[in-house]
This record gives sequence, structure tokens and C-alpha cells, in this order.
Amino acid sequence: GNRPVSDSDFAGRYRLVYFGFTNCPDVCPVDLNHLMLGLKQFERQDSGRARRIQPIMITVDPARDTPEAMAAYVGNFHPRLIGLTGTPEQIADVARKYVVTYAKQEGSAPDSYNVGHTQLAYLMGPAGEPLALIPVDDVRTADVNEGAPDIVAAELDRWVR
Repeated sequence: GNRPVSDSDFAGRYRLVYFGFTNCPDVCPVDLNHLMLGLKQFERQDSGRARRIQPIMITVDPARDTPEAMAAYVGNFHPRLIGLTGTPEQIADVARKYVVTYAKQEGSAPDSYNVGHTQLAYLMGPAGEPLALIPVDDVRTADVNEGAPDIVAAELDRWVR
């Protein structure tokens, strides 16, 4: 849907939060794919606990990432992944809370810019408390065949009650 979302919408659920953007050439899709494969693996291991996790992607590029663009993008990675966008002010506010930094890097054309951003995935608890950083750097250096989803699934298994 195309409606405002606040933290209270996810009360009682764990939130797996990733910041990125849909025009991201390589890092975001790789990270998201590994994260969501890890979530799917955890769902197979323990569907009851996995259902308590809400995966969320928050854009750092609200100018291009409309709700429609986000919805189309997140659907590629996991059926339950929610994509959030907002005004530049709202995004800046959320990023500050998560200590995420991002900066527009001008491209060759006005709309071909890149957005450099902190590459982190956060696991938040049912009361919105930060529980863990999911190590996407480790995950990125591990190949899908080398157990990237295992790393994510193991972290989820460790924290989700």
C-alpha cells in the first residue's frame, strides 16, 4: 500500500532493516539477495520464529524511489519485504536514528547519480530496540554457495525468540 508507516506499525515484531536504493548498481541487490535468502533459510528452519521478523528496505534516494518503484523492486527479493520511501526530510530523520550516512554522488546526467551509503543491516527487537548488526560485509565476501545465507540465518536464529 501507499500509506505512511511508523515504528508502531511493527510493534511486537522483529525488524530486519536495510538502507539502500533501487538504482544501486551492485551492492544493494547483492546485500538484499543474501539477506532475504538468509531469511528464507531461517523460515525453512523455524517458520514460527521467522514469521515474527518483518524485513524492511528504506531508500536513501527518495527523489527517484517512489512507492511504486520501491514496491516493484522489493518484490524481487522476498514476498514480505516492505519498501519504504518518504520526503528527503523523513529519510534524513530515519537515517539519523540508525546512524546511517548517505551522500549523492553526481553522475554524468542529472538523473544518473549514485548514492553512497552505509552498508549495514540492522535487526531491531519487538520493542524497536537495536539488537544486532547483521554483518553484510562478511556476507558480501561469502559467496551464496559459500554460506552467505547461513551467516544471516545464524544471526536471526541467535536473536529471534
